[in-house]
Amino acid sequence: MTGLTLGAVAAFGLMLWAVIALAKNSGRTAARLEAVQAAAERTEKEQERKNAIQDGVNHLPIADVRRRLQNLSGK
Repeated sequence: MTGLTLGAVAAFGLMLWAVIALAKNSGRTAARLEAVQAAAERTEKEQERKNAIQDGVNHLPIADVRRRLQNLSGK
C-alpha cells in the first residue's frame, strides 16, 4: 500500500469510529430520556390516584372517615 492509500484507510477508520461513538452516545441519551419520561408518567399517575382518594375522603362525613380508619387499623 502506498502512503496515500494507508492514510485514506486510516481516515476512513477514524471517521467510522467517530460515527459509532456518536451513535452509542446518542443511544445512551435516548435510554436515559425514556427512563425519565417513564418515571414522570408513573409519578403523575400516582399523584392522580392520590388526588382522587383525597377528594373522595374530603367529601365524606367525619364519622365515616373515622369508621374507615378504624376498620383499616384493625386489619
